[in-house]
This record gives sequence, structure tokens and C-alpha cells, in this order.
Amino acid sequence: MNFGVSVHAARAWSWYEDAQGSDKTGPLAGVPYDGKLTKAGGKGLWWEGLDPQDLYAQNHAIGAEPDPAYAMKFFNRVRDLLDQYRPDLVFFDDPKLPLGDTGLNLAAQFYNAGLKWHNGKPQAVIVADGLSVVEQQAITNNLERNMTLDMLHTPWNKGNCLGPWHYSIADYNRGYRKTVEWIHLFVDVVSKNGTFLLAIPLPGSGELDDKASAFLDEMTKWMAVNGECIYGTRPWAIYGEGPSVKNDATAVDAAIDPPRGLGPSLTASDIRFTTKGDVLYAVAMGRPDGGKIAIKALASNSAHYPGAIGRVQLLGSPAKLEFSRDETGLAVTIPESAASDYATALKIAKA
Repeated sequence: MNFGVSVHAARAWSWYEDAQGSDKTGPLAGVPYDGKLTKAGGKGLWWEGLDPQDLYAQNHAIGAEPDPAYAMKFFNRVRDLLDQYRPDLVFFDDPKLPLGDTGLNLAAQFYNAGLKWHNGKPQAVIVADGLSVVEQQAITNNLERNMTLDMLHTPWNKGNCLGPWHYSIADYNRGYRKTVEWIHLFVDVVSKNGTFLLAIPLPGSGELDDKASAFLDEMTKWMAVNGECIYGTRPWAIYGEGPSVKNDATAVDAAIDPPRGLGPSLTASDIRFTTKGDVLYAVAMGRPDGGKIAIKALASNSAHYPGAIGRVQLLGSPAKLEFSRDETGLAVTIPESAASDYATALKIAKA
């Protein structure tokens, strides 16, 4: 299993600026918070000799750019993280790489160190938000709670969380989103040349709650059967077909439903494609009606698949499938008992 770490400290410069304020009302109205505390102010107190600014770095003008000392401290902390734990992936929760050249220097440090850790084989990934087209040639662009409507030629990442980013009893009581939604999003992302990072919020105990555990159990069972159409795959000529597919070129990179970033609702009529070598995978987003899957993109006159189809298999089933192909598409009959309520994956091989 690959090991990844996330870094959020660059935002502390601005996120903690509220610590410079005070209550507006109540018995402590006007009493400053601790954002402006200094080392000298600790004389005679429990933190004497310690500098609160080592934690808060809030003794600065509101809205000011981070100073060189803060950038250097950030660099040293992240470099120590890299050197100590040698991660395979670093996720920066920041727009672009943080703190100007500091982020670029960290990227160079990580990539060069990764080559040494893995005997010259490149195995280091950086994910960050809001990257330009040029930056995306070296760093993986993250779409957090947004979603692309089309396949992207440059690999990208989809980040989301099972619940809120911080654990919430209210969200636990309300219930997390259904497993089927996450599997649909996952397959949709992979078909569009993306990777998927899903966070699982933890309560104070550090242990998964029962609903998160149930979700992971369901996801694990689906992946045990269908992981072949995900791991080690590449996108096909088109990412999919069906009611959810947007053919309008202006839809590329548009955001859908930003608060959730789950994309459109999908049904078994929506098909997503991935490839591995000469094998094509077609995933129906649900349980096909009557055990029938029809794929228009694989018609006998298809420009994307001109050769003959020799075999169609249902992942997780040894059954020999009946299929036919003409100018309207590929029609496949599958055992209804073997289909998945979440997403049903076909493995298609050339003759």
C-alpha cells in the first residue's frame, strides 16, 4: 500500500488570523485572544521561555503576505516530514504550491529524494489545488468538491470526504452519502483520467464509527470483484456514454454541484470505460434492467473499436455471456443474479 501525507500548515498564516481579535459581546468583550502573544509576555506564566508565535505566527498585519521567516519554517517542517517518513504522496491543501518558491523547492526536494529512496525509479506524487496548465505537467491538480464534465488529457485527482472534513455527530446521525454514490463517482473519475482520494472523518477516539466501517466493508467487497477495471488502467478514447454524458465542448472543466462535487446522478444506462493493454472495460452504473447491457460506442462501425470482439466477461462471474454486435451497438446478456446493485463491469477482449 502506498503511503501519503497531507500538509495544511501554509494556510495557518491566514486561517488563524481570527486569533488576533476578541469577543464582541459578553463578559470578555474586547479582551484580546492569544494571537498576539509574545515570548516576553510569558514571564511568570506556565509558558515562560516559549514563544507562542512558533505555533500561531499571528503577530502580523491582517491580510499580509507570509514573511520569509514563516516560509523558511514551513520549508523546514515539511522537509523534516519528508525525510522522516519518506511518503509516496504529498497532498498540499493549498491553492497552487504554498508560499511561492518555497513550494517549488519542496517539490524538487521530494522528487529528487524519491529517486534515491526507490533506486532511481520515480515514485513520488504531489497533489495541490488550482494549478495552471504548465504546473500540471509536474504536479497533480486536485479538484476538491468540484467535478469535471469531460475527460482531461493530463492526469488529475479528485478529493472528497465521506462526511464533513472534521468529524460531526450531526452528520453521523444524518447518515453519510450512500456507497453507490461514491462508487459511481470513483468509476467516473477513473474513466476521465483521474485518481481518487477519499477522506474518512474520525471521531476523537481515532476509531472508525460503525457507519464509516460499513461503507468501507461495502466498498471493499465491490473492489474485490471489480478492482481489475480500476487498478493499472488508462482512459479509453471516450470516457463514457449515456444520459449523463455532456457532448457540448463548453462543458469541459465546468464545475457541477460544487457543495458535493459528486457529479450527475448515474443509472445503469450510463456506461464508463477504462482500458488495460488490449482489454476494454465497460462499467454500467447500476443493475441493468432485465440483465441487458447495450453499448452504442461499440457498434460494428465504431471508429473507437474497429476490430472484432472475441469475448465478453462479467467481472466476478465465470458465466459465459451471450452478446451480439451490429451497427446500433454491442448487446450483452448477463445473469441478473451476478449483476451489482452499485456498478456492473464487463471485460471486453478482441478476437
